[in-house]
Amino acid sequence: MNIWFRVVTGRRACSTIFALSTGKGPSAIAIIRISGPKSRYVLTKMTNCKNPLDRQLYPTGIRHPVSNDMLDRGMAVWLKGPATFTGEDSCELHVHGSSAVIKDVCAALHEMDGLTPAAPGEFTKRAFLNGKMDLTMVEGLKNLLHAETSVQRKLALRVASGSLNNLISQWREVLVKSVAHLEACINFAEEDRKIDSGILERVRIQVLGLYNDIAKHLKDSHLSERVQEGVRIALLGKPNVGKSSLLNAIIQRDAAIVSPIPGTTRDSIAVGLDIHGQAAVITDTAGIRETEEIVEVEGVKRSVQISQNAHILLLVVDAKECKTSDLLRQDVSELLSVVPGLHEQLARGKMDAVVVRNKCDLLHKGDLFCSDIVSLDNIQQNIRMIDTSCLSGTGLDNLKGYLREIIDSVHERFDDHSTTALLNQRHRRTLAVVLEDLSRCLQDLDNDVVLAAHRLGTAIRNIAQVTGLITTEDVLDEVFSEFCIGK
Repeated sequence: MNIWFRVVTGRRACSTIFALSTGKGPSAIAIIRISGPKSRYVLTKMTNCKNPLDRQLYPTGIRHPVSNDMLDRGMAVWLKGPATFTGEDSCELHVHGSSAVIKDVCAALHEMDGLTPAAPGEFTKRAFLNGKMDLTMVEGLKNLLHAETSVQRKLALRVASGSLNNLISQWREVLVKSVAHLEACINFAEEDRKIDSGILERVRIQVLGLYNDIAKHLKDSHLSERVQEGVRIALLGKPNVGKSSLLNAIIQRDAAIVSPIPGTTRDSIAVGLDIHGQAAVITDTAGIRETEEIVEVEGVKRSVQISQNAHILLLVVDAKECKTSDLLRQDVSELLSVVPGLHEQLARGKMDAVVVRNKCDLLHKGDLFCSDIVSLDNIQQNIRMIDTSCLSGTGLDNLKGYLREIIDSVHERFDDHSTTALLNQRHRRTLAVVLEDLSRCLQDLDNDVVLAAHRLGTAIRNIAQVTGLITTEDVLDEVFSEFCIGK
């Protein structure tokens, strides 16, 4: 059985591209990157570097290639391929970062025959096509460029450095060895020799172990979305319980309008924040109540949807209405009943929840029952409760600290050696198909060795799509669509 791959390494673009690779400025220095066969020609035409040495910076005047007018004084460096980012001959012009200098130098490059402005992500795409990085490393680089928190940076850097590539390569090696063993069994059968049952059992153990390993990664991989997209925190409560004030207090600025009029917040307000180096998005939702007002009905509908998709739910209640444990349980149960599936998500540990008994400053201390947990029917685990006052600041530090504990408990599972957080949605889609291939292989092992080997061959081709060894233009478009020009 032959397994064919469409190998994308070794393909080189014939055009030379250029782009500003640093910020638009103004800045002290701007770097204009050029990659392609005419890179060295650019240096000889626009700088004093007529015979540049590889990787040596030269102070030089930068002139127009046609008129010879001086455009700027800066630095230039020649980078000989294939030991470059793109795998091609490249050079860089280090100029002053004013908009006028950048514009005129790029315009001069555009006038040169054979040079074209780079498309977004084109430098990285050439690196991929020339075998300098695989598709997972490209995705890691993309996430690194968009990282806003320390945790996002660490995770993206690991993927960009090849951690996921190494994992997929290990899985692929198991598949290749298993196919080789089955091929041996098939050859023995063709020679009328008895198939060694020990070989089949060895393949079964290898495939089953691989199946369990991939399944474990898929089970935990949804947690990586919390790192990349941010932990989703939703404020859910009846009108006028202080959700908007609580949002403003947590983020320490006025993002939501606050008034004593019930129903002031009619649409959701989402705010991004950094909690202990980790991204989070906290959303204030419209108050939950029965209403016939069209705009408010839509607001309540959105509140339900946001709450269903939250990772952490802050169930906000009014302390004046929840003086006893029975009243509190009743209020919280009413909130949970409004959102379909919340009881199940909490009971199965798919969502974390905190009951926030707000406006506690309006009551005397003796008017409130003292407890830090709430027990509800149909939920085995108790829910943490925190008393808060946005006016006096009571309990706000406790609430922020508890949110940090919840988020940290998730990210503690992703230490420097963990690989379960490395998968994104594209990887999960592909690996789910690989799991189906492995499952069918295990079913066929006892009855049809040839078919089992075919299943593994299909799994090898499918898993190659993760790293881009086999890929399509649609996949490449999806991966490179979010890159900036100059990278």
